Amino acid sequence: MLPGIIGVGLLFHLAMNLVVLARLDYSIGWYSLLDLGGIVAGLYTTDLISNFIHWLGDCDIPWKNRFLARFHELSMLHHKRPADILSLGFFHIKGNIAFFYSPQLFLAYLLAPIASLSPLVFFLLVISNLMLLAHSIHKACHKKNAGALLAWLQSMRLIIPTTYHLAHHAVPYNRNFAAINGWSDPLFYRLVA
Repeated sequence: MLPGIIGVGLLFHLAMNLVVLARLDYSIGWYSLLDLGGIVAGLYTTDLISNFIHWLGDCDIPWKNRFLARFHELSMLHHKRPADILSLGFFHIKGNIAFFYSPQLFLAYLLAPIASLSPLVFFLLVISNLMLLAHSIHKACHKKNAGALLAWLQSMRLIIPTTYHLAHHAVPYNRNFAAINGWSDPLFYRLVA
């Protein structure tokens, strides 16, 4: 992907976030707890989505289209050489997918002026931004020293801990698919069992 297009995708994503937050008819009140619920629900839902996407890439499903077959091929390559992910820069992946998460931002933009829908706005913002960061969270699990902030986030289980994710890299690669925090694993395993 061309660097200019990558930059445009990321700038557009950032600008849409700022516009949504600016349009939000928000004042701290009783519904702030509901907003927190929207944020937590967004964390859980994004984890579930990341579980499904990672599982889909790892499973050898005969009906996959060409895109999914390529995704599966890259996923299997990652299992064989997990440290290769460390060579990918932030912009390598982010710009390619930033526009993909725009529909949630457009919906959040439309809903932002409606104060009673602020939990839904926060839910959409969390999904859009965490899906954009999922690759970076996954990459952090492969670093020997991810830094103090990431180590703290991992210890609080707000993002997946390294030991949790590395268990996924054991043959037959059939567990710990989550790329966010692993909160949705019990539901996910029931859905795909």
